[in-house]
Amino acid sequence: TSSADSVEGILKKKLDYFHFCQRLDTPVSGLLCLATQQNSVADLNAIFQQNIAVKHYLAICRKADIPTSATLENYLFRDGKARKARVASKDNPKAKLARLEYTLLGELDHYLVLNVALLTGRFHQIRAQLSHLGSPIQGDVKYGAKRGNKDRSISLHAHRLSFDWKGKTHVFKARPPRSSKWDAAWSLVKQETE
Repeated sequence: TSSADSVEGILKKKLDYFHFCQRLDTPVSGLLCLATQQNSVADLNAIFQQNIAVKHYLAICRKADIPTSATLENYLFRDGKARKARVASKDNPKAKLARLEYTLLGELDHYLVLNVALLTGRFHQIRAQLSHLGSPIQGDVKYGAKRGNKDRSISLHAHRLSFDWKGKTHVFKARPPRSSKWDAAWSLVKQETE
């Protein structure tokens, strides 16, 4: 896509001011938090830097024999040459602890649908940890998927974001992109929350 088609390009056409308070990997879809007033930037940045925000992702992953729910703890380091995160021992001085929780929502033909809650915010954390578990994200060739998606996306979607700010709990939800796989995955999320 061109820079005009990027999220930043679209926002520049619509808003006088904005600041991204978090980021998503390029092939990931979903919610992004941004400040539209300069006086909100410091407060919102602090929420994300201190891991106060609760971030949930929907992941469509290779079918594997994994527990129905678990907390994953791995030490990850950022491999700059390969542009990916790698699991390492905790003795590695460059490695940082990465924690996430997941729950199996259901199965599709050849895939599992997971709800993932981030407990830390490391580079490519979900992608690296699920791959290490033996269940890489569908379309994520960099982390072990057999083939990529035609649009170069991966089947990882930031679907729920919540945080307390100015005495109020804010909850945001976003449906994944329309496709037969995502529609099936989203119906499992809706069943879980009903």
